[in-house]
Amino acid sequence: MDVQSSEDYFDKLKSSSCKIQCMDKLIKKFRVENKKILIFSQFTEMLKLIEEYLLHEGIQMNKIDGSTKA
Repeated sequence: MDVQSSEDYFDKLKSSSCKIQCMDKLIKKFRVENKKILIFSQFTEMLKLIEEYLLHEGIQMNKIDGSTKA
């Protein structure tokens, strides 16, 4: 991706992924309603993108994947 700033990166990420677009809309809706959200993905690369997006948006999160210690 050819981007100049982190804002460009996340704009391109959202425009290139229907999953991220849908997640973005739902997260904004649920934040207004002060609800908690649980997101599942079987793909670790998608979890990395979701984590980047949430951190960029300033959303507090915890990630559990196969590398998480018991």
